[in-house]
Amino acid sequence: LNLKSKMKFSVIIPTYNRANFIGQTILDIINQSYDNWELIIIDDGSTDNTKEVVSKFTHNKNIQYYFQENSERSIARNYGIKNAKGDFVCFVDSDEKVHNDHLSKIKNGIELNNDKIGVYNYDIGFEFKNSEQNYIRKGVFFENPIHPSILLSKIIGTPQLCISKEIMNEYLFDPEITIGEDMELLFRITTKFPIFYVEGEPTIFEIEHEHRSVNNRSVSSEKQLFTLKKMFAKG
Repeated sequence: LNLKSKMKFSVIIPTYNRANFIGQTILDIINQSYDNWELIIIDDGSTDNTKEVVSKFTHNKNIQYYFQENSERSIARNYGIKNAKGDFVCFVDSDEKVHNDHLSKIKNGIELNNDKIGVYNYDIGFEFKNSEQNYIRKGVFFENPIHPSILLSKIIGTPQLCISKEIMNEYLFDPEITIGEDMELLFRITTKFPIFYVEGEPTIFEIEHEHRSVNNRSVSSEKQLFTLKKMFAKG
């Protein structure tokens, strides 16, 4: 990849029963100021009318839709990665708001660092209904190379990541992990590749609502412990 050429982004959206949200998220990608992208939607066995909502957009040749039996988000994202044809892979969730300069910001960060094989992370915002106070998860500026142990204390979520396809071809999400899969993936990747921080205001926002998967605390503690055990076993 010549960074002076027009790099292509593969945006992967895993979704499950997000018919009320995903239409707006798709529109946000369509309206990006940077136009060399493909959108890959992996429907992880939705039982609502997600497919019907997405079908309104699939006439766009840049949008691909795949349906799989419910297998959780790690497998869904891996499905998207395997079908990605871009130079860089970015992750968006199906209930997020994406500003129209999101991909442009990432492109500028990549060109600034002049590293075509790398991991890029940026700040992400959280919007809460009926609240004047919104939260921003600040990206962590890393000295390169970093020790992967820093990821045990600093949270970098999947929507904060854009990773070169060359790296993604080598590293996939662990299909057994459904909580902390992003942390575990980065733990493996950062033993070999640095993480670059893209400065600037957040261009992607998670919308707080009662059906967010991270709000299901009934099984999350057990799953988090499982993830940590796998990380330490590999480390």
